[in-house]
Amino acid sequence: RRPPRSTHCISSAASDVYKRQLLQARQDHRWGFEALADGGSLVEGGYYSIDPGSVFSVEFIGTNEGNLVDSLELQANYNLSLVGNDGSTGWSTEGGSVEGVGVNESAWLFVNATIPADAWNGSIMHVSVSAQAQGEAMDSFNFSLEINRVPGWALYADEANLEIAPSGSQVELTVAQMGNADSRPYPTIWVSGENGWSVEQPDLLPVLSPGETAPLILNITPPESAQHGRAVELNIRLRDGDGNGETEITLPLRVAIIRDFEMSSIEGWVVSESGGFPIVELLNLGNAPSTISLQVLSLPCLLYTSDAADDMQCVDL
Repeated sequence: RRPPRSTHCISSAASDVYKRQLLQARQDHRWGFEALADGGSLVEGGYYSIDPGSVFSVEFIGTNEGNLVDSLELQANYNLSLVGNDGSTGWSTEGGSVEGVGVNESAWLFVNATIPADAWNGSIMHVSVSAQAQGEAMDSFNFSLEINRVPGWALYADEANLEIAPSGSQVELTVAQMGNADSRPYPTIWVSGENGWSVEQPDLLPVLSPGETAPLILNITPPESAQHGRAVELNIRLRDGDGNGETEITLPLRVAIIRDFEMSSIEGWVVSESGGFPIVELLNLGNAPSTISLQVLSLPCLLYTSDAADDMQCVDL
């Protein structure tokens, strides 16, 4: 006799429990980048020339290639390679950030590098940029900025005496290096407004670093015919040895006033009882018109001048 058959029943609900699996995708932070600078694509590790006092901008186009709405931050840092005694301050970098960028969407960010106005030619700013998505590094970029040469000169006459003695005077001016590189100034000097002025200048001025000054000593002699009150112009042009950085300044010059007179008698002073007009010749040997005051002294008794009330006479020469 066949034994009774046992039957096992599995409900459909239990079957679903065994068959069901929970799948969850891992968060994937992924970004693609395009970096643009100086009119083209940023050259990784490249060197770019920049003037002092400028801002260098790099545009980053980031595309979210991951699988979630994401945020992005650009962290910018730098280090310096300074030349000579470059003590410039004010170097800085500035990054950017954006939030809520959808999948396959793009965002535009900028990194700015600021160069101080007194940076020396040849100093280099090395910039590194790290792209971070919620603290996870996505990419990095590196470039360097080298400071261009900007020549310039200035001339100061703050304490100079520009009134020249007839026999000549020494005038001391101050030359200032306004460029951003070591160089030697070459002056060209001339006087305009009257012929015959002589200017002697030093054969060579020293090499000056940015911000340094040096005296420019000139020996200036006017012509013998120069007159006080007639101004002429001292023209000074400064430049580098290659002709760059040319600066020109014009200063007024005049001859110092000289007062010198000579008085002589043409003939003997003969005076009759009815008076007379003795002749005296006055010669202005100075270099400017002037009023001369005359006074007749030591008259013998019973003699007097035509103006008894005031024996002081004035003559314009």
